Parts: sequence; C-alpha cells; structure tokens
Amino acid sequence: MAEHRVLTDAMKAPATGLEAAWGRTLGPRRALRKNPTMAGGFVILIVIAFTAIFSAQITTKSATRLAPQERLEAPSRDNWFGTDQLGRDVYARTIYGSRISLLVGVLVSFASMGAGPSLAASPVTARPSIRSS
Repeated sequence: MAEHRVLTDAMKAPATGLEAAWGRTLGPRRALRKNPTMAGGFVILIVIAFTAIFSAQITTKSATRLAPQERLEAPSRDNWFGTDQLGRDVYARTIYGSRISLLVGVLVSFASMGAGPSLAASPVTARPSIRSS
C-alpha cells in the first residue's frame, strides 16, 4: 500500500504557479475561523443584506407615509424607534435605508475594482521621458 502511494505521488505532474498558489490559500471556513473580525463583519453584512432584501416583510409601516398627528412620538409598541418631525416611523425608515447603504457599498466596490487596476497600471505605461542636455 505504501509503495502504491509513493508511485502515485511520483507520477503526478509538478504543480504550476497557479495550482501552487491555490494550494496555499485558506478555505472559506478556515479563513473565517482564523480571522474572527472577518467573521463578525461577514455576519453583519449578511444581516444588512437580509434586512435590505426582506424589508417589506420585516416592517409593518410605510417608510414614507406622513402622519402629522403622530409626530415626535417616543418609542412605543407601535413605533419601535419613535417618529420624526413629519410623523414617519423611524424604524421603517432605518430598515428601508439599509437598501441604499447596501447598494452604495456594492457600487463603490465595483467602481474600485474597475478603477484600481487602471490606476495601478498608469505609472508603468506613462513613464516620463528623460532628456539629456
């Protein structure tokens, strides 16, 4: 059995650069276990995404409905975070606001992924010419 293992290991082709680099990376579970801060951030991101996707089911009130007779109420059973100057439910506005926060975060991430490589490559391609006098 040991001979068989030695032969199969010897018969394998040497790993290319990409395969060797992939072998050194951590799996997702191991990376989350080794970095508890990253795991906490991932949990927060999942909670924000969940509230953004299911905001209509989470809240019972409209985020834009004006109710001047209910303005500036303290937090209560009906309005968990109270109401603002126009009588809008602050909790509903917070939950619906997570959609905008998530959208801005995703757009900025994609913009930086697009702009980063082009900005990093610009000093390499645009070298100043040196003139000898």
